[in-house]
Amino acid sequence: MASVPKRCEPNTVIPVEPKIIVDGVRFLGESHPPNLSRDQMIALIGRSAAQSKTRRFERVWMAVRGAWQRDGYFLAVAQVTPHVLASGPGWRKVSFTVRVDPGPRYKIGSIRVMSYNARRKLVFSENRLRKMVPLGWGDVANPEKIHGAIEQIAQLYARHGYLDFTAVPVFHIDNQHDRVSFVLELDQGRQYRIGEVKALGLPPLLEKALHKAFLHGEVFDASSVARFCRKEKWVLLPPLELAAEHVERNQKDGTVSVLLDFRRCANIPPPGATTASSLD
Repeated sequence: MASVPKRCEPNTVIPVEPKIIVDGVRFLGESHPPNLSRDQMIALIGRSAAQSKTRRFERVWMAVRGAWQRDGYFLAVAQVTPHVLASGPGWRKVSFTVRVDPGPRYKIGSIRVMSYNARRKLVFSENRLRKMVPLGWGDVANPEKIHGAIEQIAQLYARHGYLDFTAVPVFHIDNQHDRVSFVLELDQGRQYRIGEVKALGLPPLLEKALHKAFLHGEVFDASSVARFCRKEKWVLLPPLELAAEHVERNQKDGTVSVLLDFRRCANIPPPGATTASSLD
């Protein structure tokens, strides 16, 4: 187990991003994909600029391109240029110039799921994994759904101890028929089992429950920590929240060390208490 992490380090000062006020959007050429109106696209740009805390103008570009890609314009190219019109303490008024080259509208061709290592079989059947991709022949090619499927497949593997799992979609573009086919190549990695488990700041009753939930040598389920916290939360008096979760992998022997930190900062009393917590 790694050294015990420190809690309640002095807070670092995070600079406050200025509030963005969008005062106009100018489109050069195409303004919106078929599934959105011009006004909806302008509203999307405004929300992206206002809600993003960092790299906000890049996020506006991502929102514009994503809107086109979700409607099948798989290779859409977008340019978003911000223009600062005025600024003051804590605010900035901007306008945007948006140019999009949508390209062809693609539909899905064939989809396959296979192991990156041809000598290693898939842990789960190709049929089961393929059903987790919510796209089929003739559907609009939507990269968002492809990446969402990859996340779900990764979660399935993580629940069975495959923490090093990665998946890469390999695309084939058929410009003659405006089709996108792809193969999901899975690098499954090795399966991890539970090694050492330790908790900080838990009462003895829950420490006992913790060790029953995480038995040495069993396959490590990456979702088990959250499930344990949900199951036992009603027992915690006063209520304790998981402050940090540290999972260290030992690739040599295929085990994980789990450290759960429930400690409170000394200057933050638990709910209903008048004195500071002594868990630190």
